[in-house]
Amino acid sequence: MTYNLWSDLSKDLSSLIDNDDDYNDYNVIIKVGEKEFRAHSNILRCRSNYFRHAISKNWWSMNENKKFVLSKPNMKPEVFDAVLNGSFNFNEFSPQIILEILEASDEFILESLIDTIQTYMIEKQSEWLQLNIINPLNIVCKHDHITKLRNHLTELVCKKPHLLFASMDFPLLEESALIYVLKQDDLELEEMKILENVINWGAANSNPKLSQDRTKWTNNDLLELKRTLHHCIPFIRFFHIHYNDVMRTPFQDILSKKVKNNVRNYHLNPYTTERLQAG
Repeated sequence: MTYNLWSDLSKDLSSLIDNDDDYNDYNVIIKVGEKEFRAHSNILRCRSNYFRHAISKNWWSMNENKKFVLSKPNMKPEVFDAVLNGSFNFNEFSPQIILEILEASDEFILESLIDTIQTYMIEKQSEWLQLNIINPLNIVCKHDHITKLRNHLTELVCKKPHLLFASMDFPLLEESALIYVLKQDDLELEEMKILENVINWGAANSNPKLSQDRTKWTNNDLLELKRTLHHCIPFIRFFHIHYNDVMRTPFQDILSKKVKNNVRNYHLNPYTTERLQAG
């Protein structure tokens, strides 16, 4: 007869991650929002390289009771609790909270949890992702390790660009995510329409926000739009747009002389093999 103690041992060790017992010999306090989590540094070190580095490199402060203290003011307690324990029921959380758990998992370098959540979102929340693609795209473009979900969303956007560009939340797309999309060579949308959408995004993200009526834009508005789109314009494939369309206002007003010259020269010699540089 054999007895497997690993299951019980695992439970015992897990109880050391977060225990509210005042007599528990914890040495770490993690402040998340208005809640405090108590844990053991050795368990945290084993749980994640993040905590191993945080403790060894003195990223933490020390309170008067000789406890390590780490603050995560922008993280929800339920998100941290799920990440810290590494065990939760997907059905108990909304897709948005699960994405926040994914972000936290990336921050704390929990590779197995990252992979599990990505698979769940792709297989079980595909419809939700399509209807709410802006925020997920913002998230995956900020985290290098969330590759599986980023590739999935990129494929969706390339095949169904309306999911992105026709979304009411399109102006909320972050610049880094927009540039990531513009870099895709298989985006199934005419380049002129891509440029139109980029212009609309820039107008909505200028400071101050520009009027939807382009006839009301002033020279100062166009200068602000040019500044807003400074990092995006180089990824527009102007060689796929007719010269006359490029020269229409407001497009020509937000382009540098170099770009306009390159566009003109390209269309004068359309058989050139040199790729147009929108610098």
